[in-house]
Amino acid sequence: MTDIAPSTERCVRCGASFQCGALAGSDHCWCFDLPHMKLAEELGSCLCPTCLKQDIESRALDSP
Repeated sequence: MTDIAPSTERCVRCGASFQCGALAGSDHCWCFDLPHMKLAEELGSCLCPTCLKQDIESRALDSP
C-alpha cells in the first residue's frame, strides 16, 4: 500500500511529490502551460514543477 494519492506523482529527479492534473481526471495539467519537452519519454516519468522549469531553462540556455 502506498501513501501517495492516485493523482500524485513523485518527481524522478528530486523525489518531491506533486499533483498531476491528467491523472486526477482533469483535461488540463499544470505542465500543459509550459513549453513542450520530451522529458517524460527520456526519464520514464514526469518531473515536479520546479525540476521541469529548471530543465526547460537549462535546455533554452544550451540551444544556439
